[in-house]
Amino acid sequence: MGSREEIRAAMERLLNGDAQHTDGRLTKTNLAVEAGVGRATLYRQHDLMAEWARRVTESDIAPPAASAAATIAHLTRQLADERSRRRESDRIANGLAFVVAELYRALEARTPPNSSRGTIIPINAKTRRRAD
Repeated sequence: MGSREEIRAAMERLLNGDAQHTDGRLTKTNLAVEAGVGRATLYRQHDLMAEWARRVTESDIAPPAASAAATIAHLTRQLADERSRRRESDRIANGLAFVVAELYRALEARTPPNSSRGTIIPINAKTRRRAD
């Protein structure tokens, strides 16, 4: 395939959002990289460059309205999903807090108030034995 055909194929991929070798931005540099040709080779194709400029301008004008509506719909669904997940997480957290409180009460009920269990006893340095 010649460089003109490579450039046309790359042009179609970029405009369709199917970039294989770039980030998909509609720039002349990305067109050259996507086509696998040098920028000088690309710039020598004046008719293709004019077509590229025209098609990029057309693609910038038409889709934003439809794209904006689609983006808003997508983000609205995503926000509803996130709110649902947050409510579920809050419900789980409240249930776990209740379980922890019940376990704490049960532990307190099992431990006598004057119990030495859990009491910290200081070690007196004078009475401590050394293993010599």
